[in-house]
Amino acid sequence: QGGEDGGGGPVVTEEERKKLEKERKKVRKKALKEKKKRMAALSFAGDEEIEDENYGVDDNNEANNDANSSQSTTQDNEKSKKAIMKNPEVDTSFLPDQEREQRAQSERERLRKEWLDRQKAMKEEILEITYSYWDGTGHRRTVQCKKGDTVGQFL
Repeated sequence: QGGEDGGGGPVVTEEERKKLEKERKKVRKKALKEKKKRMAALSFAGDEEIEDENYGVDDNNEANNDANSSQSTTQDNEKSKKAIMKNPEVDTSFLPDQEREQRAQSERERLRKEWLDRQKAMKEEILEITYSYWDGTGHRRTVQCKKGDTVGQFL
């Protein structure tokens, strides 16, 4: 009893403790990377399907394990392809679309031209201005000018 440190349990050296800590960090990092990778795929499959795949592997038979791993990789590829596919029922009208942008741009251009044509037509309209002045007798005159004319052209 005098030789032990009084703990009664296994003694872990400083080096072993550091190795275990590094290993735990690696495992956490790897799990975090896998989680980020799954989230990047925008899949709603979640953890349940991944855990189900892991339970399907037979640990006792190594030959069967190799066959299952090759099958699971093909299944993983198929599932990743399915997970990335687009849902046709989702409304995507708010997302940028090149064709939609081109249509909107051509519509804007058409409306701009129409507005300019209307402005030009309005400026070409002829106004008849009636005025009168008094110099001892009343005089009533009319002058015609275009809407777009300046005051200098009017006088």
